[in-house]
Amino acid sequence: QSSSNKGTRSNLTFVEHIDALRKNLGSAVDVVPVELPQLSFQNQIELVLDATVYISAAGGSTATAMFLPKGAHLILFYHPTQYLDYDFWNNFPHLNVHWIGFWKNTTNVTTTMLFSYPEYFAEFVRLLIIESEIQREPLEHSMEAS
Repeated sequence: QSSSNKGTRSNLTFVEHIDALRKNLGSAVDVVPVELPQLSFQNQIELVLDATVYISAAGGSTATAMFLPKGAHLILFYHPTQYLDYDFWNNFPHLNVHWIGFWKNTTNVTTTMLFSYPEYFAEFVRLLIIESEIQREPLEHSMEAS
């Protein structure tokens, strides 16, 4: 852990968000919590190649997100002191990037709701998955026709 993120990212936990995702999405979607440092780089890449939604705190562990398939959603939780990845991730044309702040006393109601209320976050992710499925359908139909 670098000294730049001590006390902010280290306090971030996704346990409630994972539980809300599993409850909201049911068995229709695999919710796979992963500790990336525990996996080889090759296993990390294989894991994200088929992902529809990748959720992480902004930082070095998100590097494998560049291997997400076209149209995938990258949801990054960030702290205002760690917003350095913004220009990097927003210039990947094949990804839909969503930024969610995780600090107290923010005036952004949407950010507060998505972070503080995991059930709203789960609904947000469910809608992104539906959007991805709709975007893929025309591609699959055009491939069948040829």
